[in-house]
Amino acid sequence: MDGSPTKAEDGVVDRRSSGYKSWKKKYRKMRIVFDHKMQHGEELHKQEEKASATVKRLAVENDRLLDLLVEVNNSPQIPPEKRIDVSLAPPADPRAPALPMDRQRALQKDRTMKRLEQLLADVPHTSYRASRDSHPAYTADLAVPDGEAHPAPFLSADDVDNYIYAVDASLDPDAHIPTLAPRAHPGAHPVPHPHLKNPTS
Repeated sequence: MDGSPTKAEDGVVDRRSSGYKSWKKKYRKMRIVFDHKMQHGEELHKQEEKASATVKRLAVENDRLLDLLVEVNNSPQIPPEKRIDVSLAPPADPRAPALPMDRQRALQKDRTMKRLEQLLADVPHTSYRASRDSHPAYTADLAVPDGEAHPAPFLSADDVDNYIYAVDASLDPDAHIPTLAPRAHPGAHPVPHPHLKNPTS
């Protein structure tokens, strides 16, 4: 009859319908894979941020331990034979930066203290050059990541100010001590959104 669909037209419609369903199913599979990859990337980014925060916290704790050891070593209650002279020979150029203890090294008259050079010679240890050659993965951890100004374990001036500010705030939360710590001035140093560091977000 005139106006009734032919078998050829029915076949075209069936192929179009099956093709549409096939592409829809393929898109659904691709979307599932894409969502899974995005979720995996987000999880890796969270783990990276957590590891970076842990490394920074360990660096702060190591710095505190070193400060404590220096204070104990410089305490008059410690006998001189138990103390260690950690000063180093100052640079030949007087304009070169050096610590005050290094500048006063020549003025020290107490020779009963062990010197740092003597300990380095007596105590077996691995030098940085030997570690770099035998364990290159260790030195790779000290490399500066892309988009960062310093390696993860490096404490910048802002990091030091932040943890000193945290200690002061824990001792006396009501005191307002002048400080340059970024955490003390959140308006001037807004915390960047974590997704800004994630290239997949």
